[in-house]
Amino acid sequence: LGPDRFEAAAFVLLLLVPFVAPLPYGGVTPEGRLVVEALAFAIALLAALSRRPRPALRPVRLPAALLGALALLGFVQLIPLPSFVLGLLSPRALEIYRAAGETASRLGGPAPGAPRLSISPAETWHVVLLVLACAALLVSSFVLLRLQARRRAFFAALLAAAAFHLVRAVASQIEVDRLAGPFVNPNHFAGWLELALPAALAVLVLVSTVPVQGRHRRSADLVERRIVSIAGAVLLWGSLAVGIGLTRSRGGLLAALVVTAFLLALFLLFPAHRPHGSAGPLSASSWLAAHGATAATFAAGLLFVAAVSGSGPLLRFIAADPRDLDSDVRLHLWRISMKAWGSFPVFGSGLGSFLEAFRLHQPADLPLFVEWAHSDPIQVLVTGGLVGLALAVAAWVALFLGLARCLQDQPHREERAFALAGLGALLSLGLHGFVEFDFSMPAIPATLACLAGASLAATCWRRHADEAESPYDADTSSGAAPASTRVERNALPSSPASGA
Repeated sequence: LGPDRFEAAAFVLLLLVPFVAPLPYGGVTPEGRLVVEALAFAIALLAALSRRPRPALRPVRLPAALLGALALLGFVQLIPLPSFVLGLLSPRALEIYRAAGETASRLGGPAPGAPRLSISPAETWHVVLLVLACAALLVSSFVLLRLQARRRAFFAALLAAAAFHLVRAVASQIEVDRLAGPFVNPNHFAGWLELALPAALAVLVLVSTVPVQGRHRRSADLVERRIVSIAGAVLLWGSLAVGIGLTRSRGGLLAALVVTAFLLALFLLFPAHRPHGSAGPLSASSWLAAHGATAATFAAGLLFVAAVSGSGPLLRFIAADPRDLDSDVRLHLWRISMKAWGSFPVFGSGLGSFLEAFRLHQPADLPLFVEWAHSDPIQVLVTGGLVGLALAVAAWVALFLGLARCLQDQPHREERAFALAGLGALLSLGLHGFVEFDFSMPAIPATLACLAGASLAATCWRRHADEAESPYDADTSSGAAPASTRVERNALPSSPASGA
């Protein structure tokens, strides 16, 4: 925890986020949003009050700034505007406010608020707070998890929270056809489990990889020494995969399958994924020693998943007939949503105001209460316009490229694996988000922000960085360089040759 009480308290609260954020109902209720936002801002405040030297924020600066810009767009949407200005920026919004004023005047009710870009200011304010909370969690987790031991504790907490919510869901929903966990919609529970599945795969790879320096030992000794940890890793990964299968979410299953195959290919085939300390190309025997156990344990995990989950998830997945896509409800919603975007093309209808924007074009033969577009990009496009979608996509790309940097810059095997776990979670939710609205559930983006911050911290960590973080490193009486200078230097990425 370290000697700084503020930082220690912030770290403990950060470990609670994966446990608390999904309760209740993924944080979608007003109380749940309040808990997520209060946790995020409390963690950020405590981290800011810490007197410990902080690492350079270069890896996290751009994505955090883009999230801040998205929140700023929400603030702009809340600013009361003169009618002629609003007419230039969003003519449809001006028409809505004028019509609401005329209706209120005829009925003798209270006049609507001043005209602004958002047609639902209360909901826009809630989304602005959530975006700021996610930005705070991203930066705070990057700062708090700069030490290797803390990152290990966070990933352990994430996996423990996933196992806890999964066991709780199985115990309480044993007779339900689809597992929903703490969420209302099983698809969202699948999306939340997708955050932990790549981390479990990273642990499986790490514990099943035999160090190259141990290649001269007898195989029996290696198996005896690793059998318990490998079995536990297989059980953990397999359980989370089964959990996603029990949600029977087609989008979740497909995203988990694609991302798992992608990460496994990187773990097995990318040359730098050898145990650190080795040089030159690996021989065939060394490759088998290093990665053969990983392939075998992953195959065993797949067999475990297939045996436990049965044919139900697969049958539901293949039940979607491509010939019926034209009549699919989602496609119908997306077509209407694109019409709604046409009314607010540049600045959107206001973050969080999809329900109101959709109602403007909802046909009478669609008697549904449609709060979400069932597609994160389309939802952002309607509520944030082209500006909002550009900022959201830029933030996602900045995180993706920042995590992908570890393929070249991070020489340490464990830190590379944890960085790729964050990359896998980001990619999985990005794919799943095309057919679902995972980012509208506060627990999912909040947990992703913590995971992304931890993974970004792993991309630029070097072994000597931890050595500069001793409890008394602020004491420079012996003539050493100030602690802040050493931490700043150690936080900068170095060449792969210098980290082994």
